Amino acid sequence: MVLGRNSLQSTGDRPAHGAITQPQLSSYFGQQWVKIPATATVLNVLIASPSDVSAERDAVEKAIREWNTNHRKSMGIMLEPVRWETHSYPAMGERPQGILNKQIVKDADLLIGIFGCRMGTPTGSAPSGTSEEIEEIRKTGRHVALYFSEAPVPRDADRAQLDALEAYRRSLGQQGLYSTFTSVEELHRRVTHDLPKIVNDVVEQLRNNQIVAPVPKQESIDPQPAKRVQPVNRGRAVRFGEHVELTPKEMELLWEAAKPSNGEIYHSSTLDGEGIRVNKRHFLEGADARTASEWLSALRGLEDQGLIEALSEDHDFFKITGEGYAASDALEEFARWNAHSITLRAYYMNADPREQIVACNGIIALPATYYPDQVSADGFASRGMKEPRTLLIEGVGASPNINWKPTDVEFVDEATGKVESFRVGGMEYIRPGKLKVPIDAWA
Repeated sequence: MVLGRNSLQSTGDRPAHGAITQPQLSSYFGQQWVKIPATATVLNVLIASPSDVSAERDAVEKAIREWNTNHRKSMGIMLEPVRWETHSYPAMGERPQGILNKQIVKDADLLIGIFGCRMGTPTGSAPSGTSEEIEEIRKTGRHVALYFSEAPVPRDADRAQLDALEAYRRSLGQQGLYSTFTSVEELHRRVTHDLPKIVNDVVEQLRNNQIVAPVPKQESIDPQPAKRVQPVNRGRAVRFGEHVELTPKEMELLWEAAKPSNGEIYHSSTLDGEGIRVNKRHFLEGADARTASEWLSALRGLEDQGLIEALSEDHDFFKITGEGYAASDALEEFARWNAHSITLRAYYMNADPREQIVACNGIIALPATYYPDQVSADGFASRGMKEPRTLLIEGVGASPNINWKPTDVEFVDEATGKVESFRVGGMEYIRPGKLKVPIDAWA
């Protein structure tokens, strides 16, 4: 696939739409629900090709619509497949390709180009309409992805077209990368595989152009940097430094955002619902109503405490503040493991070992918490532990039916295959569905 240097591309002979504004949605501010306008970002994907690959064009559109089904809700982004068959309209006054450039190429965000056995018809400005569309997209820095067929050539193929196509393909060798396919099905698989990375590149380019989060395009309006806004206090006391108090989900959201250097959190609101995305993790994907509400509360809590700040007026893009990074430094002991079961064991002197396996859906380690430093009259400062480092085992159906206290726990992290084990001091069941197991600091 050919990737333009900073590109977003459109396709040959197709039109493009702008972003769509969605109806008003309810959001919670302070103690009441209010209506705020919400928008969904629409990226126009121009499907460009000569006339001999109609089945391949359909396969690309299918892959685009499948991407929408799988990612639209979590990312707040929708891809609009743009084709000349569906998006162009009758017009007079200039050459046909010039009309198509105005109708569908100008507003395209990225282009997926497909070539089979034909280069296409020369336009007077380029070897074909498809190549002219590619060049129009490429020269503006938008993203271009090209796919060339390597299927057997039909006997009746036009030799002049084949030669022109081969010459064009060779000319691309110094300009980027392209991909190949041997069947319609393989093209569908390749585009399906490539689309997430292409969309991420397009979004990153928008951000690098000082658009801090994907925003709907408005025709004839140049994008402006998002305006920094003050955090909205929603009725919770603001605490800084060592007086910051975080819930487990606030810890996890801050910990996840602080791992990369950019410290960014994306919040989207669309007709399909809300989403929170940090790095490649989608916190609300597949979450039940209660869990989703807890994550949204965690996002608001971090903002209320001044640990993150909104950099867009719609509060859909956040960055960690200086206070947030200071608080994240205290989360060095935080950890998350993917596990679907945990083994509780008890070893007591002069008694047989006890063991029970408990199903779960994840395990996190919460850092130890301390009382504020106490300073005596002679100036000696002491620091007492409020709660030791603790394992929080999530997704437990009910409290284990045991009459003994665990002394050890063990589980397998499914992401790495590593066996994790800890010496612990007892167990507490917390509704709904969590086990709290203090780690023995002296073990």
